[in-house]
Amino acid sequence: MGRSSQRAGPEAVLATVAAEHRATLGADLLGLYVHGSWVVGDFEPARSDLDLLAVLEREPDESLIARVGPVLSAIESAHPQWRGRVEVEYVALETVVAFADGRHAEHPVDALEATHSHESARVSRCTSCRRLGTGC
Repeated sequence: MGRSSQRAGPEAVLATVAAEHRATLGADLLGLYVHGSWVVGDFEPARSDLDLLAVLEREPDESLIARVGPVLSAIESAHPQWRGRVEVEYVALETVVAFADGRHAEHPVDALEATHSHESARVSRCTSCRRLGTGC
């Protein structure tokens, strides 16, 4: 991934994040979902974060962070205006299903125990989950 010569908008950064995660994680990545201000409509390009939830085939661990840490660093190098503003949380499909089935009281994003191995990546395990309504 080369250095961007222009200021990339959020759509371009999201496309890069998705492509690089697909290339790096392959079949381990089941879905990548945007949440937060981008989704609820109060996103401010000059100050807002891009918040993403990566749903994985298996429980995330330190080896996963070792794989995605360089990807996130490369994205920040290519898009320096987004440095520290692209956050990806990693969660197993099993956690999402447990939330959807009502086996947890809180949403996975709100109830994460996080271990930060890279400033933009979190290895996430759900302790409990809150009902979201229509989407994440």
